[in-house]
Amino acid sequence: MSEGGVVDGAALRALWADAAARVESGIAGLSHEQSLVEPGAGINCINWIAGHIVAGRANCLAMLGVQAPWPMERLRMYLPNSPKLIRNTAVAFEEILPALRENLSALNAAFATAEPDQLSAVVQDGPVGVALARYAQHESFHAGQIEAARRLIGA
Repeated sequence: MSEGGVVDGAALRALWADAAARVESGIAGLSHEQSLVEPGAGINCINWIAGHIVAGRANCLAMLGVQAPWPMERLRMYLPNSPKLIRNTAVAFEEILPALRENLSALNAAFATAEPDQLSAVVQDGPVGVALARYAQHESFHAGQIEAARRLIGA
């Protein structure tokens, strides 16, 4: 945090690094088939959770004025309340990890050059910097879901 309680780029990089490391650890070595296994009733498969994280990072990039690598059409199936993920339309899991890395790299570059006025600009219910910190927290929550789902599917 910088003076005055505004979330700064360095704080955001640290928050996102922790969340991203947990996500990467959780999905490492999984195959596309494993990513589509439903861990239980009402629990999203790892493919959906990881794709949802890509979509969340795309929202964060948009807040910073950066174009996300994947178009919204590709992300729609990973948005909350989207129809159940269908095996033959899911993005190949082997494409999701590079997208996660590319989005994180773009976020870190944007954090490095973000000006205080950009991070203090108001979006929806608060400053951009706070919204980005909340997204990092949200991503950590999903990293925990991935870890639990992985155990449930025996991977």
